Formats: sequence, C-alpha cells, structure tokens
Amino acid sequence: AVVSTQSTGKKKKLNPKVTVSDIETEIETAEALLEEIVTKNAFVKSLVDDGEELKVVFLDNQRRIGVLQMSVKIRDALKKNNDMMNHGLQMHIVSDRHHIIQCYSCQKFGHNRD
Repeated sequence: AVVSTQSTGKKKKLNPKVTVSDIETEIETAEALLEEIVTKNAFVKSLVDDGEELKVVFLDNQRRIGVLQMSVKIRDALKKNNDMMNHGLQMHIVSDRHHIIQCYSCQKFGHNRD
C-alpha cells in the first residue's frame, strides 16, 4: 500500500497488516498475543530477533480477532508457511487486511475530506 502525504507530496509505503482469527480466550492483552505468536513460530522469532518489525495494532477479545502489522519479510515468511501461524495449540489462518482511504466529499480514493 502506498499513502500520499498531501503536505509534502511524498509517498510512503506502509507495512502489511494481517488479521488472525479465533484468538484463544486466555489471551487478554496485545502484549500476550505478541509474545504467544513469537514464541510459537520459530520463523517469526528469528526475523524479530534480526530486527524486523512486528506489532499488534488491536485485539478484539469479543470477536476473538487480532490485527498485526509486520515488516514485508515477516509477511513473506507467512506466505511461505501457507498463511498459517501457530497460536495456542492450533494453526490459525491469517488474512491480509486492507485499509482503503476514500474522501467523504468527492468519493475519490487516496485522501480524506481534509
């Protein structure tokens, strides 16, 4: 995804986000989810140890989903793992999360009404 910043005119790339479904009910905080994912997935742990970014954007305990933002290298590693991630005692499917910015005034994409 590419975002245009209107003030500078430069475009910056955003790190990919994925949604993890069926989060275990014992996981109540974003920190606990992050620790669980890093410890249960060796390929993720090695990339995080090498300095790659992985963070929890939000955790919805009621719907049992979590959204993770990660570096491109971690996302590529997940793709090689068939978009599957260990969490708890199960394998969980991860799916890409797309956020599309659309203007409320002119209905064009890539900017807000500002």
